[in-house]
Parts: sequence; C-alpha cells; structure tokens
Amino acid sequence: MNTIRTTLRISSYLALLTTVLSCGLLSSASATDYKQGKASLVGAWIGDVTIVEPQSSEGFPTLFTFHRDKTVLETKTSLTADSPLGPLLATPGHGAWKRIGKGQFAISFKFYVQGAQGNPAFEGKLVGINNIHYIASVSENGKNLSAEWKSALIDPNGNLLFEGAGTFNGKRIEVARLPD
Repeated sequence: MNTIRTTLRISSYLALLTTVLSCGLLSSASATDYKQGKASLVGAWIGDVTIVEPQSSEGFPTLFTFHRDKTVLETKTSLTADSPLGPLLATPGHGAWKRIGKGQFAISFKFYVQGAQGNPAFEGKLVGINNIHYIASVSENGKNLSAEWKSALIDPNGNLLFEGAGTFNGKRIEVARLPD
C-alpha cells in the first residue's frame, strides 16, 4: 500500500512539474532579476539583424545561444547573395560574451566567409573572418533582446576588406506548449 501511495505522489508531482514547465511559469529571467542587475542572457534567442551600413544590404534572421560559460553560438542563413563583395557563404559564428551593466552585455563572435558560386573574385576561396561586436540589452521581463553591432571583415593577410553596422531585435526562445 505504501508503495502505491509513494508512486501516486511521485506521479502527481511529476504531472504538476510538467504542467508548470509547459505553461512557462518557470522563467530563466524575471523583472526581479533585472532590478537586481541579474538579467540573464543565457539561453536561446531568435530575431532579425538589420543592416544600417552599407545601406544597400538586406537584413536577415538569426539565432543565438548564450551559454553559462560565457560562450556564444550564432547561426544565420549561410548564403548572402547581394553583398558588396559578390555572393558569399558564411559559417555559424563562435564567440564570447560578458555583462557590462544592468541588463547590458558585450558580445563578440567570428565566422568564416567564403566566396559562393558565381562570385567573380572569390568563388570557392576563403574571403576572410568577419569579426562582429554587439552591445546588447535584455528587457526587464527577460524576454526581449536588442542590440547595436559593428563588423569588420578581415582577409587572411590581416587587411580590412569591409565594415558594417546595424541592429538586432529578438525574443527569447521558450518551451512551447504542445498542441492538444
């Protein structure tokens, strides 16, 4: 009889925990965390990069994952067809981040850039490494991320090929409730 009660209690506890998690009641960041200067960047984010410089370039969607060990992974679509250097391919970005103030973070990451098919100057060749630097802010509720960024594309010999700047606006990716 005690075994059945224990099993029922554990089952009830697990069902309650699953319900709480699926409803999003356990959040990785809260307004209290923000007020205490503890707004968390850790987690996964989805959003849009807007390019301000050069003005002729289009923005794109991107994903970020910020880890507790202060590393960051960035993923975007790999092909940029309309860059000033011709069609380019890019790898995911790898980097680091640090807190610089209440809800504010400095983020730096790098990714390789290669000439895509049809690129007259760089087809199939390594163009360089793009160095990206963000100054980002997490909203008080911990669910929105906004940033300004600058980039510098450096060729394999250390020469500056290209500079860019823009913004990022995104939302925290949270566990979604499964449809019924």
